[in-house]
Amino acid sequence: MRRPARGRPRLEGPHRHPHRPADALLIRPDAHVAWAAPLDEPAGAATPALREALSSWFGSPN
Repeated sequence: MRRPARGRPRLEGPHRHPHRPADALLIRPDAHVAWAAPLDEPAGAATPALREALSSWFGSPN
């Protein structure tokens, strides 16, 4: 059973790496990847999957 998050997810700035695995990652509190945006995916295409992952791990927004 998931515990409610203590506050909001933290947003980190961009870190450019020549061999990055994805354009964006959502890292769970236990350090596993909960969601990843494939390289060069249009921003609008990633939004529904990211919202689903955020709701799953951090609860629905108020």
